[in-house]
Amino acid sequence: MRWPCLGKPHGILSPRVRAVGPEHFGIVAVDCAKASSKWMLVDFYGKVLIAPTVLDHRRDAFDHAIAQIRQAMASHQLKDLVVVVERTGRYHQPVQRAFTAAGLDVRVIHPMISRHFRHAAHPDEKTDDTDLEGIVQATCNGYGLVDPPWEPIYCQIQLWARYRRDLVQKSTQLCCQILEHLESCLPGYARCFDDVFKSGIALVIPGAYGTPQAILEAGFPGLVELAGRQGVRVQKSTLIRILAWAQDAPSPDREAILHQRLLGDLNRDRITKEEYIQASERELVALLAQTPYVRLLALPGINVVLASELAGELGPIVHYATARVITGSCRIVPQAASKRSRRLPAGAGLPRKPPAPPSPPLGRRDSLSVQQSFPSPEPAVVQPWEGSPRRLRPGGGSAVTDHVPDGGRFRSVSPSRLPGASGSAGEVDGVS
Repeated sequence: MRWPCLGKPHGILSPRVRAVGPEHFGIVAVDCAKASSKWMLVDFYGKVLIAPTVLDHRRDAFDHAIAQIRQAMASHQLKDLVVVVERTGRYHQPVQRAFTAAGLDVRVIHPMISRHFRHAAHPDEKTDDTDLEGIVQATCNGYGLVDPPWEPIYCQIQLWARYRRDLVQKSTQLCCQILEHLESCLPGYARCFDDVFKSGIALVIPGAYGTPQAILEAGFPGLVELAGRQGVRVQKSTLIRILAWAQDAPSPDREAILHQRLLGDLNRDRITKEEYIQASERELVALLAQTPYVRLLALPGINVVLASELAGELGPIVHYATARVITGSCRIVPQAASKRSRRLPAGAGLPRKPPAPPSPPLGRRDSLSVQQSFPSPEPAVVQPWEGSPRRLRPGGGSAVTDHVPDGGRFRSVSPSRLPGASGSAGEVDGVS
């Protein structure tokens, strides 16, 4: 299994540990959860100074943990210390903010990294204490990273972009449900339009008439009146097409009226979400114009939504020195099977098919064309058959055909192909 790219160990602590000494450098490991976390304090050698302790996500609990850390630093003569919090969605952020407000150096570690070090020491054990050990080991190897600071505008863009994306997904689900109910009460009605959600009259008629028979009873005047009452513009040909469908439409579901009611509720929910989507896009335009990402709109195919998604996920562009850093953060990295495939040119070092051994030259009259359905290890022995020959008369002439044994079977071969036969080899086909 190939693990995703989780970053490089840039959180090197060696200079700080060398400056104060390993026994005077402390590491606070925090394994976060939703309502509470577990933490412990060790030195760089791994000596436990404060045993694993449960930390409730409350202000008084945070203050008590910080007081314990400061007291342990004084009693064990710790001159430097880092707090490493395991990333857990958004549930690690209260812990991160509390220790940061206390003036401590807070770093974040990815759970896959801590799992790697925990699995090496405890492959068959998964507890909070073993997780803390994995966090400490990963921190000593430089995987405790500092989150780069983001400006507030990028945080707002990220929230609005993700909010819009969630609305689009929910709206798509509603469209699928609407089509299911529409097919139950009005079978085949959706095929009267290219897109029922883009046509103004498409979902207005099912809201008023729940069965094809009801549409026929309303007739052309009733549909025109309904469109005028709803303020929807519609062409005459569209109404004629709907009435033509209703005449030959199959019978609806037994609960067609209930499907019509549910369809109306879902359609109103869809319209509301479409309004929220448009409002979020207006917010994104206003925020995007205040960032350098607005220049992306000059590129063909880049719209406000795509540029906002990129700005919200990447953050300030000053954090990326080159384009390669951007692709690396997106986990778009080249992959190679081995070092050998990276050093050798394309195709070098790969096994090649051995060349076929050269066949002995055969004369035109001595060659025998025999179709074989499977490869034979030994060439067929050509012998005339003593039985009654089968005579062929192509083109009014006559020719004698002998049967030749080949792999337990007999094949008919022209006598002109037999060794020592006279005549032209091109007169009759050698394989029948």
